[in-house]
Amino acid sequence: MKTREITIPGEYVGVSKELYRRGVGHLAHAAHMLPITPDEAQQIVSDLLGSNVSVKFRGYRGRALRSGKRVTLPAASGVRSDGAPYLRLGIVLHEVAHILTFRKHPHSAPHGEHFCYQFAKLLREF
Repeated sequence: MKTREITIPGEYVGVSKELYRRGVGHLAHAAHMLPITPDEAQQIVSDLLGSNVSVKFRGYRGRALRSGKRVTLPAASGVRSDGAPYLRLGIVLHEVAHILTFRKHPHSAPHGEHFCYQFAKLLREF
């Protein structure tokens, strides 16, 4: 693959390659460039994971707890140096994919095959 094809703003290179291999790289790229509001992010998490998962907005990065009880999303406003907004649909779906993966495969690698499967499935459905 060409280098430019595998660079999804704000995504890990290995995950980017796998998403393109699965045929959803273009969807991931678009999702990582789409800004959303905190209210929209909260609604997406609640719809996909249930209302018992709390959402915190803090810092510049996303994080999902392995326990599946909390998702942390970027609180920063503005745009990163690569042109992607800090709070964007792609990062929300990325963290939701982590929780879904942890629920089904608790001992899987954080950005392994099971995660990429869940992330690709969310991108196709969304």
